[in-house]
Amino acid sequence: MAMAPSIYQQAIIDWLRNDTGNAIVSAKAGSGKTSTLCMLSDEISPVGTRAAFLAFNKAIATELQRRLPKHVQAATFHSVCMQALRRHPACAQYANSRGWVQSNKVHNILDSMHNTYGATTIEAVRKGVRQLVGLMKANALMPECDESELLALVERYDIEFSEDGQNTDNTHVALKIAREALAINNDTLDSIDFDDMLYLCWLLNAPLIKYSHLMVDEAQDTNKIQRLLIARMLGRDARAVFVGDEAQAIYAFRGADSSAMQAIQDDFKCARFPLSISYRCPRKVVALAQRIVPDIEARENAPEGTVKKLDTMELASFTTLDLVLCRNTAPLVTLAYRFLKAHKAVKVMGRDIGEQLVSLVQKMRAANLEELADKLDTYTQREVQAAMAKRNESKAERLMDQYESILAIIDGLPEDDRSVFSVIGVIRSLFTDDGNGHRTTLSTIHRAKGMEAHTVYILDGHLMPSKYATQPWQQVQETNLKYVAVTRSLDTLYFVESVVIQ
Repeated sequence: MAMAPSIYQQAIIDWLRNDTGNAIVSAKAGSGKTSTLCMLSDEISPVGTRAAFLAFNKAIATELQRRLPKHVQAATFHSVCMQALRRHPACAQYANSRGWVQSNKVHNILDSMHNTYGATTIEAVRKGVRQLVGLMKANALMPECDESELLALVERYDIEFSEDGQNTDNTHVALKIAREALAINNDTLDSIDFDDMLYLCWLLNAPLIKYSHLMVDEAQDTNKIQRLLIARMLGRDARAVFVGDEAQAIYAFRGADSSAMQAIQDDFKCARFPLSISYRCPRKVVALAQRIVPDIEARENAPEGTVKKLDTMELASFTTLDLVLCRNTAPLVTLAYRFLKAHKAVKVMGRDIGEQLVSLVQKMRAANLEELADKLDTYTQREVQAAMAKRNESKAERLMDQYESILAIIDGLPEDDRSVFSVIGVIRSLFTDDGNGHRTTLSTIHRAKGMEAHTVYILDGHLMPSKYATQPWQQVQETNLKYVAVTRSLDTLYFVESVVIQ
């Protein structure tokens, strides 16, 4: 039996039935945005229409296809663009060849540039250049773009062009290499990488399907290239619905487009609708969230739930169904160690975070733990000072969190197994995702968006707001983090400090 629409959902349905143009829906945490889009899909006539739901990833698209009417396609941006590339004459001859999609395409291009710039130079800037080239694609930049645009990306995304962590200024040559690498990339169509699926589709003006109705999920996380492609997907008199939550935009520290929702509203001239009822959270959690986002509402007959600060807590009280959230990584690593010593199953979300820690340890090239600690201390102090001098508070905070995480691991090593190799092994064991769901999950709040649990612990809440959040946009991000954290709870929300867990 289908669920009756809320007053907010009904308003959007009425707009689709009776009005024209595009809409943007400001959906609060747990407000049934996917259900709303499914309701809208049911309103789209199967006669004379071509409709699609653009989901955040393949898993969501696959699940949605089971819920959507047959005449509405569930897809990702990348799958739609791949279809268009396969139809383009310049790509058709390669599209069906084995190995056409190569994740290391830019890596291989940089290898081919050794003779021009020298292997030492390429290796020093390789990681930063690969990141920059990817960002150039995401922002629809050409190789000949203005240098100021590239420097803005370098600063915003905190890109380093130094392989050994030294203060070597390779920026000028790195920008030149990035331009040339992108130019080669654009002329090399016998292989494509993940970023190319969107970028080359835009660059080559590949024949995208024109939709009469298009629904876009997670609109707050779209980037420039996606918005440009959406414009090309809309047929004449097409209708588009974008759903997102500005208050869950928490990735500006990575350079994400924190103004995506406003850009969509302006570019596509959208009517705006709220979707305010949280079907996830109990009343007490909603009341807490309302201090941050006043217009979030509890559903009718929602349970009261529990919100409580714990003065003491036993480690044994955590269950494998619990979710533990923290602003920073280091307290999670310390807690995870305590789980392991107590023989309790635990996992820390974020394999890439683990790999970044491993990379930093390897960058120090230390022979033993004492040398590793000394080099880490010198490196971190130098880089934090440099970051703060440039007003790059996000980088300074990330460096300190990585430093404290590695020190926590060093401190926790047993006396009979204290080596740099052991540090790397512990990091990888903590941050691995082996699919075993029978472990307590520890996660930074940044990693927890989209997650939920009946019992959620917010660890070391005093870390929010971050002391490094000095700029207005950073302070907004800190507020959004609190909102995301508290709205993960289905029933019980505890605030607990590391020092009181026994």
